[in-house]
Amino acid sequence: MAAHFGAFRAAQAAAASECKQLGNVDSIDIELFVFEYALAALWRAWGIEPALVIGFGVGEFVAAIVSGAVPLADGARLLAARHTAEQVNAVAPDIAMQRPDIAWLCSATAQWMTASSGAECGQWLAHLMCPADVAKVTRMVLEPPDTVALAMGPAASLVQRMRLCDPHEALIVDCFGTQHLPAERALAQVLASLWVAGVSIDWSKYF
Repeated sequence: MAAHFGAFRAAQAAAASECKQLGNVDSIDIELFVFEYALAALWRAWGIEPALVIGFGVGEFVAAIVSGAVPLADGARLLAARHTAEQVNAVAPDIAMQRPDIAWLCSATAQWMTASSGAECGQWLAHLMCPADVAKVTRMVLEPPDTVALAMGPAASLVQRMRLCDPHEALIVDCFGTQHLPAERALAQVLASLWVAGVSIDWSKYF
């Protein structure tokens, strides 16, 4: 199975390469950004395509990239610019945001992101300096019956808050809920949970 982690490694290398060019960015932010981007690429390589994406903190930038609204290089630049209004204003006009291919819900505004301009990009980044409305966006995402959510970030407390706000007790599969296991076994367990829930998986790309 290890041979089939190529998608993860390729995405990890690409994201790490972009992040090398960033300035003063917290190393933990960079590690999370690279890991979550690579993990999303791995799930998609195994045929698991999201109906929508949402992220909190660093995950918001990963969600923007996975949705197709922001290229990887620009996502890395946005990550570096998010901490001050001055940096936001400097970077935003140059960001080539597009209409998302996958529905993308902004956790800071609780609004669906659509086609964008540099100005809208700046407004989005400004909102990211404010706390996310976890309860509202959780209800929006999990409102449809039989929703299956795949949580890829390490914040266990956030997953717990989402479960408390869930209107239908939807299945929230936590990638980090199996972190006590070896990586391959942990991913296999997450994959099994998704399959049992009816999520389509391309097994030919897994084995």
